[in-house]
Amino acid sequence: VLIDPNKWSADGTIAMGQTVVTDDGKLLAYTRQEAGSDWSNIHVIEVATGRELPDVLKWARHGNIVWNAAGDGFYYARYPEPAKDEVYQALSLNQMIYFHKLGEPQSADTLIYKNPENPTWSFWIARTEDWTSTTCNSCSVGCTISIGTRGGRAVIVKPDRLNPVSGDQICVRGRFHYDAVPERQRLQRHLV
Repeated sequence: VLIDPNKWSADGTIAMGQTVVTDDGKLLAYTRQEAGSDWSNIHVIEVATGRELPDVLKWARHGNIVWNAAGDGFYYARYPEPAKDEVYQALSLNQMIYFHKLGEPQSADTLIYKNPENPTWSFWIARTEDWTSTTCNSCSVGCTISIGTRGGRAVIVKPDRLNPVSGDQICVRGRFHYDAVPERQRLQRHLV
């Protein structure tokens, strides 16, 4: 067993969240959630030895982890550090995307993106090789979207900012439903 969350606490109040392996399979980033909270700390472990690296990143919540191609760092979503009296109760406002280089302190992480004009927005990140424009098939609205692929699989969806209906927004159904329709079932050309 590489990681056994049952050993983290006697009362079971620490849970494992995400797990993401580097492309070469050598490192695993995973999240721990404490006290029944959705706040997460990101940890990194060597797969071959089970050795924990000293990298521990705080204030992650409602986001994902994406390794870079070299496997020496990853992108992650985090929030500003909450006040001490709000540690497990702070609102999810002003999510940001950062890049963490292994071996560096979290304070040295590079801010990649933030959008303070829309503090309630959250972001999903992915490494893609190609983008394909299409129409969302989740409902009858007809929002135009772009699907990002990697290794022949859809990994992320983004809205078409020029769509008169949805603009630069995408509903939850459209954002996560793309993986339910295999590529062979999608329209490849206009039928009219």
